[in-house]
Amino acid sequence: MNAKSKLWGSPYTDERGLMIEDLLDMNNSSVINTGQPTYQHYDGSRSHLDVSIVSNCLAAKSNWYVLNNTLGSDHRLTAQLL
Repeated sequence: MNAKSKLWGSPYTDERGLMIEDLLDMNNSSVINTGQPTYQHYDGSRSHLDVSIVSNCLAAKSNWYVLNNTLGSDHRLTAQLL
C-alpha cells in the first residue's frame, strides 16, 4: 500500500496512512509496530514499510520486534509474540 504514518514510525503521515488510521479506528484495531524501520534501501537509508495490525484486545498482549537478520532480503524480519 506504500502508506506512511507516524503510527508505525514514518516521519510523516500521508493520505494513504490517514485512510489506514481511519480503518483501524472503525475496526477496533491497533498497529503494534514500535517505530523501528523494516526496509533498507540500496543507499542504506531505511523506511517503515511493514505494518503489523492486531485487534485492540490483543495489542496490549503483543510484543513486536525487528530482527537484525534479513536473510538476504531488503526487508527486515519482524516477529510478534503474544
